Amino acid sequence: MKKIIVEQYNVNDESYKLIQILVKDKQSIKIDQPIFDIETSKASIEISSPYKGIIKILKKINDDIKVGDELAYMFENIADLEKFQKKYKNLGNSQINIKSDISAKALKLIQTRKLDIEKIKIWNNNGMSVGAHTVSHKNLKNLSHNEKYIQIIGPKKFFNTTMSIDIAVFSYPFGSFDKDSIDIVKKNYRFAVTTKRSRFITNKFSQSELPRIPVNKTDNMFKFFLKIKTIYEDIKYKN
Repeated sequence: MKKIIVEQYNVNDESYKLIQILVKDKQSIKIDQPIFDIETSKASIEISSPYKGIIKILKKINDDIKVGDELAYMFENIADLEKFQKKYKNLGNSQINIKSDISAKALKLIQTRKLDIEKIKIWNNNGMSVGAHTVSHKNLKNLSHNEKYIQIIGPKKFFNTTMSIDIAVFSYPFGSFDKDSIDIVKKNYRFAVTTKRSRFITNKFSQSELPRIPVNKTDNMFKFFLKIKTIYEDIKYKN
């Protein structure tokens, strides 16, 4: 199953209106086939499918939709869709009322680590920041645009919805990213950290490609000083 999600079509828009559904539920869809029309603050936009398969439509005409919302699921065949419907018996014809995989996995992780949502809020309110590192630590270079978007925006959406925490910092898994990944990150985070070693140098690094200084438990205070006050880390930078 693949997800078709609402992207940020205008820089200043966070929500849109679904004004037309151009296909039928459970219809066979081709790649680049128009499937929805949405209304932005500037104009109406036609959304085409990035995948081929059998579509399961999740929204209705005139629904207000937000960036990151799921518009539809795409299945390889009708049998896969029917299996999905049997698994989730509360599946409606126009909307699916199930917890997102992202939320379920995140909540399970929190419980496994014996973390409490209220304690995380207190932790955050007392100056400890929360960063994002994708949903499941996948190499972004190997993903489609939609898959990248889900991986990158998922943690931000979860913490915002569940804990009212607005995450500002993102870290690229494996230090791997491409232009498409950077463009998505820029629209959703203030900063993003790479694995490239260096101090921050103005006019050399952008806020979406920040280098880092590794600090290990074996580092003494002298070595720490070298790393943050001299060119010790700068000369280790590799583009």
